[in-house]
Amino acid sequence: MAENKELTGKVAIVTGAGRNIGRAIALALARAGASVVVNVRSNQIEAEGVVREIEAGGSKAVAVLGDIGDEKTAGALADAALKRFGRIDILVSNAARRREKPIGDMSYAEWREVMNVILDGTFRCVHACLPALKKSGGSIINIGGMSAHIGSKDRAHVITAKAALAAQKTINRWVRQQERALADRKKQQEKSSIHVDSKRERPNGDDA
Repeated sequence: MAENKELTGKVAIVTGAGRNIGRAIALALARAGASVVVNVRSNQIEAEGVVREIEAGGSKAVAVLGDIGDEKTAGALADAALKRFGRIDILVSNAARRREKPIGDMSYAEWREVMNVILDGTFRCVHACLPALKKSGGSIINIGGMSAHIGSKDRAHVITAKAALAAQKTINRWVRQQERALADRKKQQEKSSIHVDSKRERPNGDDA
């Protein structure tokens, strides 16, 4: 039985795709026909392994190493997708840091390290990919976690970041609402222009 290829011709970016959930997502998207930009922080061997699995299954992939906590990485991912595949249809923000430390012993720098990857990194990826996603009518998927709801020992920073990421669905909803509002405004302007033109007097003085 042939596998469903509903994503043939689509392009996905998956952050934190070297192992575990990110790897599984990248492989699933590839099995569905998508070309995949595989992001890992620094492990070239992991990245190349995922790319080989994707290519062995008949899809296309490219590995991009880079820390999502680095401001340059989001732009590099978007650039790689556009240069290699010409479009972006799906952004999966999965990269995370899962440090363990009691909050009483945690420095602000350690707190910010986790926030910078899980929360700020997601914002940067959305910001870098949004023009291409708007053009393709694509999707943004932010991976949260049960720890945001049930807690996890010595991971106050991770829990907070994941909870905020879950709330960041509001950003996705706001983007869609803004796009609909702009489209509706444009249609209204076009209708107003047609109405004015239809009421403009003809040279012989008769209404149209």
